[in-house]
Amino acid sequence: MISLKRRIEMSYIVAVAVILILSLINFFYLENLHKKLLVMVNTLTTENTIINEISHGLENQRKLIINQFKDPYQKVSLREVEDNIKTAIELINNNKTFFSDPTSRSLLDSVQQSVESILSLIPQLALNPNRPSPVLIEGFQSYFEQISTNIGELNTHRSKMAKDWTSSISSMINETKRVMLVILIIGFLASILVAMVVPAKVTLPFKKISDAIREIQECNFDVSIYYNQKDEIGELTTEINKMIKSIKHFEELRADRISVELRKFDILANLTKKYVIVSNSEGQIVYVNNPLYGILELSSEDLLHKHYDDSLIPESIKEAMELAIKRRTKVENAEIIFDHSSQEAENDGQELKQVSFKGFANIIPIRGKESSLDYYLMVLSKEFFA
Repeated sequence: MISLKRRIEMSYIVAVAVILILSLINFFYLENLHKKLLVMVNTLTTENTIINEISHGLENQRKLIINQFKDPYQKVSLREVEDNIKTAIELINNNKTFFSDPTSRSLLDSVQQSVESILSLIPQLALNPNRPSPVLIEGFQSYFEQISTNIGELNTHRSKMAKDWTSSISSMINETKRVMLVILIIGFLASILVAMVVPAKVTLPFKKISDAIREIQECNFDVSIYYNQKDEIGELTTEINKMIKSIKHFEELRADRISVELRKFDILANLTKKYVIVSNSEGQIVYVNNPLYGILELSSEDLLHKHYDDSLIPESIKEAMELAIKRRTKVENAEIIFDHSSQEAENDGQELKQVSFKGFANIIPIRGKESSLDYYLMVLSKEFFA
């Protein structure tokens, strides 16, 4: 069986592992978003760079050829123009793979075809560079305009793609935020669950122990702590259950001893010629011997477990006992006189016969054994105690 310490350690290890896993998932989503953004930015930057190089190179060649048409006698190296146009075609072929969308590739193919057409016209221009034919000039202009149109469409398409990518990036960021929020909520709920379950698992046995101790304090020994885990708390509950059984056994022995002592006291109190009455510190009558029952001609139902004010006890006895209880000391030779003529009692309709007593009461406080209450033993006697 796993000990309580080990279970708490495992609970916190699981909590840390859950937090670590959630953190790794967050890191994964952030890293994935970072990679996608890098790919998009690098792709867009590379494609724009390639388009600018192609456009700039062809624009320079267009200016050289147009200048040749405007001033036939200027020296223009058609070989260099031809080499530059071939370089532009090679640049398009080598970098066509960077353009993943079909539209961009189609426009690049159109640019390449126009450039190749221009390249095919260079030999004709080289035959008569000073007086090119109008058809040749128109051909060059038409192809260059087609290239300019295609590159413009390509830039427009790239701008539209950039907007789409911006929207896609925004969607990815929102999705990442949503996933991170869900992970945060799951982590928060998991932490609350751990905070509720772990302390409850630890404190519940202690609550059972506390309840059992409270029952013992109220002198209820018919309690037992049920805990089926064989850990530190299990050992503690086992020892407490043994202690409760020992206390219960001792209490039974003590109760038997008290019962025996009470019977002895009852026998001695009834054998004596004195009149004996016992009450607790709250003024409740707990014992009256038979001689006093006889002189008062009352039954146990009239006296036992009743307060002085609620019983038919004579006033002089009540006053002496209340004096002892109030002072919490013994009282010696308190004068007791009662003389009841035959009359109908106001309570319960009982009839009291002629009863007369004149004597003294000695009251002795006794520490109780069953509780923290004191008991007061009153002995009535017709003799003055010296």
